[in-house]
Amino acid sequence: MKKLEQSESHNKDLQKKLDHSEAQKKELRKKLEQSEAQKNELEVHKQMNEMATVEQKKVDEKMLAEELKVLELEIEQMRGALRVMKHEDEDLEAKKKMDEIQEKLKEKQEEYTNERRSNDEVEEARKELISKKYYEEEADVKAVELCSLWQEHLRDPSWHPFRIITDKEGKTKEIINEEDDKLKALKNELGDEVCEKVTTAMMELNEYNASGWYTIPELWNFEEGRKASLEEGVVFLLNKWKLLRKRKR
Repeated sequence: MKKLEQSESHNKDLQKKLDHSEAQKKELRKKLEQSEAQKNELEVHKQMNEMATVEQKKVDEKMLAEELKVLELEIEQMRGALRVMKHEDEDLEAKKKMDEIQEKLKEKQEEYTNERRSNDEVEEARKELISKKYYEEEADVKAVELCSLWQEHLRDPSWHPFRIITDKEGKTKEIINEEDDKLKALKNELGDEVCEKVTTAMMELNEYNASGWYTIPELWNFEEGRKASLEEGVVFLLNKWKLLRKRKR
């Protein structure tokens, strides 16, 4: 009778965990669909922005070309005036006018150079801002997609990237198979840090439920990256309780 009750209790627990797993799976699919929609929206927005940038660049280039033509014309007129004055008698008034024209010519040439430099700097800054904005937005979407993909991998019962070793005491244990194709591809694409987080999650799932690999609630010490002890859990709850009492007062 006792065994039957234990079996029924175990079946109920299993059913709860399966229901929870199904709910998580539906939620992941929903998030994946949302991320796909967001990605498409970002792509359209990006294309529109690129078109607007091209048009703005054409307008800027046209305005700059017109301004440069005006400056070039003024410079040529001043040079012509200088050439004429050099052939005239070098009286005091003529020399004064020539000095003024030379000064204006110098200013116009500097203005011409600064105008071109300023336009180039504005264009580079605009490109950099657009690039940064869309890199960050697309990175967020990509992160959601990758999380969903690897959560699906972790739930795949046919994938078991572990190998068995025997320690010095003769005990066998399972460790991560670093030659697994999926893990190697992940490491090559996203680096050691991301791969380490995934393998840590796999070790935890394998430790608590090697047969099913569904997630279960666990008291966790985030500062040290390990399972919290019962004593740590009690201390944490007491501190929370004390904090709530202070607020009520």
